[in-house]
Amino acid sequence: MSTTQLQALSELSYFGCGGTALGIHQPSTFAELQACCVELERAATPVFFLGGGSNSLISDEPYQGHVVTAAALTHISAAPGHGLRCGAGVSPDQVVAAALQHGLKGAAWLSGLPGQLGGAVRMNARCYGAEMAQIVHSVSTVARSGQVKEYAQPQSLFYGYKDTYFMQAGEFIGQVCLQLAPAAPAELSQEAELGQGYRQDRAAKGQYIWPTCGCVFKNNYSVGVPSGMLLELAGAKGCSHGGAHVSEHHSNFIYNQHATAVDILELSFQMRAMVYGYFGVWLEYEMEFLGTFAPQYAAAIVEQRALSEAAPHVERRRAARQHFAEKKKAAALSRQP
Repeated sequence: MSTTQLQALSELSYFGCGGTALGIHQPSTFAELQACCVELERAATPVFFLGGGSNSLISDEPYQGHVVTAAALTHISAAPGHGLRCGAGVSPDQVVAAALQHGLKGAAWLSGLPGQLGGAVRMNARCYGAEMAQIVHSVSTVARSGQVKEYAQPQSLFYGYKDTYFMQAGEFIGQVCLQLAPAAPAELSQEAELGQGYRQDRAAKGQYIWPTCGCVFKNNYSVGVPSGMLLELAGAKGCSHGGAHVSEHHSNFIYNQHATAVDILELSFQMRAMVYGYFGVWLEYEMEFLGTFAPQYAAAIVEQRALSEAAPHVERRRAARQHFAEKKKAAALSRQP
């Protein structure tokens, strides 16, 4: 098992932020993962599990504990019944490539998705009309105590987008079996073309220009307008704080242009306040927070406010829903031959 002392966590984060930890553990097999958890449990040391770091903001403060990462769990092989058996550290693009290699379809939508497979399962990643719950056949985890747990046909544990049992269980996903479908040669060519198109779409949307964790805030489906559009209409696009900047392509993305974790956090507070002030909608965080944050920041992260029913807020939300509906209709028409 690979263990590094006082490695900068910024090297394991898409945002490029993070202080040091007392130890960073990178088990390369499921057995090593279990042994690592047992060892850390016996030592009674603080620990957090880290996947690809693509949906997390890691504090710049030193973490007085250990980190277990899936970075070296990269095995991938064919499984019975048109499946793939994958380590949690496998990238989505590696899944797509392996599926094509083994003559399978159903994974193209993962193309270009940041992070690792374990994290995608943990959060039930969703994009381009598909989600992880549709293709996960089984999940193997290790609890902090070292107890191994197997979840066969775990669809009931996926409650929604970024809402799963695994996000609350305190277990580390070590291995995932995916259930795909056999494909004819023509279908494989179509899968490859789809994957290339998805990667190009992500690039066109500016997702790879600067370090980012993707969407900062969840969508509030009761409002009926994506958070990115609420942020844009509230004037957040292009805002900045220190080295943190709101993307000009997508107002729910923050770019790290030589920012600290606090820069990013302060900008997110500013964005949230703008939407609440204009629409009366209090956005909840989609990105996760790891490490130690000062008390005032920790309190602000979990702060809650009720949906405002003030007349101006209600009217602006109605107008935003109409704007969103018109935009969706225009986009659908533009795709027609």
